[in-house]
Amino acid sequence: MNHEKSRCGKIIFADGQVEDARLFQEYKDGFKFHLAINTQIFCFEGIDYCDCMTKLLKKTNSTLLLEDALFIRTNQASLEKIIIEEKLFLSTDDLGEETLSFSLGCNYKGIHYNTAAVNDFSIALQDLRNQLQVEFHICAYCLRSDFKSDGGEDLRHSWFCFREVRELNPNKPWFQREDEFDEAIPNVDAFYWCPAFQYKFKIL
Repeated sequence: MNHEKSRCGKIIFADGQVEDARLFQEYKDGFKFHLAINTQIFCFEGIDYCDCMTKLLKKTNSTLLLEDALFIRTNQASLEKIIIEEKLFLSTDDLGEETLSFSLGCNYKGIHYNTAAVNDFSIALQDLRNQLQVEFHICAYCLRSDFKSDGGEDLRHSWFCFREVRELNPNKPWFQREDEFDEAIPNVDAFYWCPAFQYKFKIL
């Protein structure tokens, strides 16, 4: 299955220069990014979203700011959409290795919220939800989505959607449900939402 997505944002180079940027993501047996800056286009390939993004940031020596829409619900009323600014940058760990870091920020009811995590998108996402004290109606919190906990999971962009899978056993570990994963829609964006959404009350 082939997935494509275009995201707008800005790129901040090491010298402080800021440029408008557009990121084209394509998934088909791995990731391919096309980063457009003015008249230049840079291409990157990787085994997953984080691998591809790390290569992009290393090659351009930059920080990337991207915007996403996120659906929330504060009560039983209709859904509300807020804009999330996602900041992606490389940081150095204790061993001197460069790792991908995530920072999520938004303005909600006149207050600015911001979270950050090194090499783990789910921590930044959960911290933001805790700060806002609302329900996130996105794939990462859907009862009919899951990921493979094999140590190489990418919680930014490697969710499996099971809305078309008839026989679903979410209480079993993923390695006992390989047939369900084979039927599921792979590589779904954590921020995606669809009308089949069913909220699950669990921390990622």
